[in-house]
Parts: sequence; C-alpha cells; structure tokens
Amino acid sequence: MDVKANYCDFFEGTEKLLEIWFGRRQESNSLNCDLRSIPRSTWEKMLQIVKCTIISFKKNDYIDAYVLSESSMFVSKNRIILKTCGSTTLLKAVKPLIYVVRDLTDFDVVLDIFYSRKNFMRPELQDKPHTSFEDETEALDQLFDGSAYCLGRINRDCWYLYTLNPLEDFIGVQVPDQTLEISFLLHFSLQILIKEGLLVTKQL
Repeated sequence: MDVKANYCDFFEGTEKLLEIWFGRRQESNSLNCDLRSIPRSTWEKMLQIVKCTIISFKKNDYIDAYVLSESSMFVSKNRIILKTCGSTTLLKAVKPLIYVVRDLTDFDVVLDIFYSRKNFMRPELQDKPHTSFEDETEALDQLFDGSAYCLGRINRDCWYLYTLNPLEDFIGVQVPDQTLEISFLLHFSLQILIKEGLLVTKQL
C-alpha cells in the first residue's frame, strides 16, 4: 500500500526551522559581506530544492522578508532564517546555500547553525533526510561538527535541536538571539493575557 496515498488529505503543520550565521575568519572592509545582496532569482532556485516558492516580499533597513508557499524566509546582513512545513526538504538546501553565500559574498565561514523542529505527526510522509531526526543529524554531520539534542519525551511531544559545536580559537555569534514562537492557540492565549491584565489593547 502506498503510505503517502493513504494520507493524501493530510498536511504536516510542524515547521522545520533552519538558522545559519555567516562571518569571516579575518577582518575585512569588503562591501560584499551582506546576504541581502544575493538576488531573488538565486533564492528562488535554491527554494526549488526545498520544494517551495516565494509568494511575496517585503524589506526594511535591517531585514528582507519572504512569504513562502510553505512558511517564510528572513535574510539579514549575516544571517538567514528559513522556516518550512509540509513535506518540504529543507536540509537539502544547506549545502547549496553555503556554496551560494561563498560564491556571491565575501563570507567564508559558518559561525553557527541551528536546526530544530517538533516531532512530526506523520513522519512516514516525509522525504529523506527528514524521515527521522537521526537521518537529519546524519545529513548535517556530513557538513558540520555539531551536536544533536532532544528536549522532552521521545514517545510523546518533543523538540529536536541540532547546533554547531564551538569553533576552536574562534569567536562565534556574539549578539543576543531570541525569537518568539506563537502557536495556533494565539487567540485563546491573548484572551487570557487580556483577562489577567498582562496585555493592554488599544482601539485604533
């Protein structure tokens, strides 16, 4: 029986999150140390590997934001954040991404990498290397010296994380890095915050 055909109406909402910081081993006054200089057409080709497309684009002085057919991508001066859901093949783009960055910019080293996701509801519907976290870790270990972790119970809801081991005699990312993840319980959570007086709304 075709497993994927049996779940033809199912969509995997769990997001795969990839965050990569780039830098230089030596100081440089180069004007080309900016990921935002990479043209959209290059991102579009890379995202074909992931199996998603760009729907819309916005930018400000700090970041380029792309809405994708399966989530989103954010590009700042030295960091890219790529989030995809469904049966996308996010990790297949890591090696081409590094090649593009080194070819089109003056960055020459990956300062740090974070790959994380919640456990899938239907992992059997994913394509390699996303069929298991072990397969994902193996794919990343072919490119990086990293460590893999699981937060939570492996037989229940849990969160997987892969991150780069610190480079010897090299200073990595030195700026604060926090993100806020808002789930589908947004409306319910906001009502609780408002009721408890922790969030004040203003009529526009």
